[in-house]
Amino acid sequence: MEVEETLMDFYEATNEDTRIGMAHITLYVAILRQWKINHYRNPICISREEVMHTARMSSLQTYYKSLHELEEYGYLRFVPSFNPTIKSQVYLKRL
Repeated sequence: MEVEETLMDFYEATNEDTRIGMAHITLYVAILRQWKINHYRNPICISREEVMHTARMSSLQTYYKSLHELEEYGYLRFVPSFNPTIKSQVYLKRL
């Protein structure tokens, strides 16, 4: 599973999903970038600051809302870390 293939699968899956907006798409692409940087390991350990920067998000509310909605809609699984020294984890799902 490569980034390009996964991204195309995401676009195909979301094409008719009217719940998906630009914030979801940019966040998913930012997470895919982290996945590639981390040598395609699943789960992906993410830094909120880094993902928000890559996704060009400035609002914590938009970040968390989009992330939780992507999980709710079945595109990924998010496991938050409430410890500032441990990164949160995201599991990409096959679409």
